[in-house]
Amino acid sequence: MSQQPIKRIFNPWKTLGFALLCWAVAAGIYWYIAQLEQSGATGTAPWIIVTLYDAGGKALVSGFFAVVGAIAAVVGIAGILKK
Repeated sequence: MSQQPIKRIFNPWKTLGFALLCWAVAAGIYWYIAQLEQSGATGTAPWIIVTLYDAGGKALVSGFFAVVGAIAAVVGIAGILKK
């Protein structure tokens, strides 16, 4: 019985692209929330964003997306190095 190679379920380059997107979202959210705080305006956001903001402010919200991006970057780099 011959073993077949395991098929990759993700493209490591797309995973790195996702990491960059997450980091861009993290920066954008930080900037947007900072602008809202300075102007005193209010806005609406999904419940997860509101919950993170209530728990730790804009740093926690943007940090969440930055950590997801970092995990995606590690997975992507590991996939590239395995080739």
